[in-house]
Amino acid sequence: THKQQQHRNLTRPFFHPSHISPSLFTPLFQRFMRNLPLGTPFDIHRPISRLALHVSLLWLCGCDLSGEEAVGDQLGEALRTAQEVVGRRVKIGTVWVCVSVPL
Repeated sequence: THKQQQHRNLTRPFFHPSHISPSLFTPLFQRFMRNLPLGTPFDIHRPISRLALHVSLLWLCGCDLSGEEAVGDQLGEALRTAQEVVGRRVKIGTVWVCVSVPL
């Protein structure tokens, strides 16, 4: 259908070999593995979340924030907060009001 073709055309650039080349992501994964506290138990949630955010930003936006931990943490926290707000609104069924227009 036309809608499916539009969607494919919009997403196709993200799957170009230059965007999904393993060499693009290898430094992120190597840095991740080097920074794991081996030999001691630890909570993997935060490091994995940070890695997922960095991979997503690199893939979708072409920006590598892996050296900018403070920026990555702030962005991650903003995304977590947004997810919580959306989750609560969906759960209670509130209507999204972006702009209030008097009638």
